[in-house]
Amino acid sequence: MSSVASLVLMVVGLTIAQPNPESKYNRSMVSGVDTGTSIYFLVTDKKATFIKLDEKASKLVSLTDDKGTDLTQSKTKTRRWGRPKWLGSSSKISDDKHSLSFAIKGPSRPAKGATKILVKAKMVAIVGSDVKTGEQKDVPVKIGSKITAGPHPLEISKLGKGWNKKLPFTITIHGTKSFDAIKSVTFLDAAGKEIESKKSGSSRTHKSYGITYALGKKVDTVTVKIAYFAKVTPVEIPVDVKVGLGL
Repeated sequence: MSSVASLVLMVVGLTIAQPNPESKYNRSMVSGVDTGTSIYFLVTDKKATFIKLDEKASKLVSLTDDKGTDLTQSKTKTRRWGRPKWLGSSSKISDDKHSLSFAIKGPSRPAKGATKILVKAKMVAIVGSDVKTGEQKDVPVKIGSKITAGPHPLEISKLGKGWNKKLPFTITIHGTKSFDAIKSVTFLDAAGKEIESKKSGSSRTHKSYGITYALGKKVDTVTVKIAYFAKVTPVEIPVDVKVGLGL
């Protein structure tokens, strides 16, 4: 795993909220804010293309206040939803792919008299490089059609109706590997004109990955162009900060 010197890590937010005594799952008294202590981070690198935060590989080392209180401990039940319970709401990638935001949280609040929150973690981001483009012409728009233009085999698994008149048709493609390396998918009609499309959903099981696209029109055959990263690399983001009210 590599580390990148050009990464810039900033603390951009801090929330502290009391639990709602009527909640079974330790929800807070503040709408939209997790109970306890949450610290919000922004990582930026103009040379990197962020794909996602690797939640499984990322590890929290410690989350305490300057009185020694372990903010990860709580006697109240908390929901995990299949994610590390110390991670806040889902991480986000900026539109230009050069920034990644995430939150680290603990269910407890700082002790009286505490002035700083201390956070140590080893976060891991997935970044892509070396963009390549593959193209496959005359793909029959039917369930079972194979698509081999990308970094790994795909298959059309579902066709359906769109959710508005502008994008009236949907096509779902599945594969046995993650779509992390795929940067974009473009559909062209028989005349070579790009069909308006928009990603409208995704799915994942322990055996497959899927993405659904809403298209501007229904066609019998389509040319599929896939831009993908030939290199997908994990990058470690070390976190070792002290956070006060002045951020």
